[in-house]
Amino acid sequence: MWIDVGKLIREHVPDKNGNTLPPDLTSGSYDVRDLTHKGAGTLFEGKVIYDKTYGHVAYGCTICCGIKSAFFWSVPLGWSVGSTALNGVNERDFCTNQIFDGSGDFSGAWHTSNMAIATVNGDGVHTGISVGSTTSFASAEMESSNWRLQCPLVVFNPSGGDIVNPTFNVAYSAYIPVDHIQGPSSCDYSGIPITMIYMGDANRGTYRTTESIQITPDLQQSSGFFQDTGQSRNYGANSPRNGSTLSSLDEDGIPNDCFLWNAAGKATPAFSHDESYPYAHQGQVHYSGSSANPLESQSATITWDMRIVLDTTNSQSPTAYVNYNHTCYPSHQIKVNGNLVYLYTPPRNDIDYLTGCLLFHAGTIIGQTNPVPVPNH
Repeated sequence: MWIDVGKLIREHVPDKNGNTLPPDLTSGSYDVRDLTHKGAGTLFEGKVIYDKTYGHVAYGCTICCGIKSAFFWSVPLGWSVGSTALNGVNERDFCTNQIFDGSGDFSGAWHTSNMAIATVNGDGVHTGISVGSTTSFASAEMESSNWRLQCPLVVFNPSGGDIVNPTFNVAYSAYIPVDHIQGPSSCDYSGIPITMIYMGDANRGTYRTTESIQITPDLQQSSGFFQDTGQSRNYGANSPRNGSTLSSLDEDGIPNDCFLWNAAGKATPAFSHDESYPYAHQGQVHYSGSSANPLESQSATITWDMRIVLDTTNSQSPTAYVNYNHTCYPSHQIKVNGNLVYLYTPPRNDIDYLTGCLLFHAGTIIGQTNPVPVPNH
């Protein structure tokens, strides 16, 4: 390896920290490292020519400065099931005791002791397969720091624990549990007042309001918050056209004529959420919000205040319970990883009951469920 220090000065070549050699440099001490062979030791024999005209030379041999030790960046490495996490290898230089990234020396030489829990590729990227613990290993042959033996090649085998943590999708939704309900408003069709009906969510998989988030309690992490409202659709004369349920027969596409489909609107979601981790192996998701039918009075609102508590003390069998406080209409539910952990279904769907629940907020539903098992992925 030939280094022209004069060229480094003239061309202002920066080092790894962005610093350049001073233009008036005449003496000093600088470290030079071979970036392409970090694991092969440092200088064995060096010669510095500082005056080509008269041939002045500084010459010397050094001791071997191989690798003193190698160890993982993160021990243990923790991440969530179904996601990935990167680990690497640090190496400690014998002469300087400095630590540097030596992951490239271990490329392609990784494995885990239990691939049913976690796998790892040659670059140290781990993938969580299932909840549990395992161990990762890497291997590389490098010159060691035993200079008396002239830097012998030694196999370094760093290892470290992996913890794949359970993660949960926590979802709240409010929905109308029947096909359609009578609304408080009416419209005029050919001089006849018609009480409008509203499309419900039964058998449609739709909702009035919803919130969801992904949370990993043991890592105290959450991500992917989602909120939305469903479209409100009302119908006038001759609906439901098939005599029982709303269908494509009711969708005439003509707005505000009080005949079949009449109008549609969508409320703007502006709900709140917060996540907390008050104890080890516990995560809490708090949802609250209020929303009104965009086609009716904004004084009649669905409201909710829901706290979902997740316990991962036993990561193979986590549990969840719900503190709930919400209006008595419509239905309210909580799902964790797709499993229902809370469901309220109103006893009635008539206009008088809806008015009491949504306009006057009578009969608010308050309580707490017992813990139930939930899937850990």
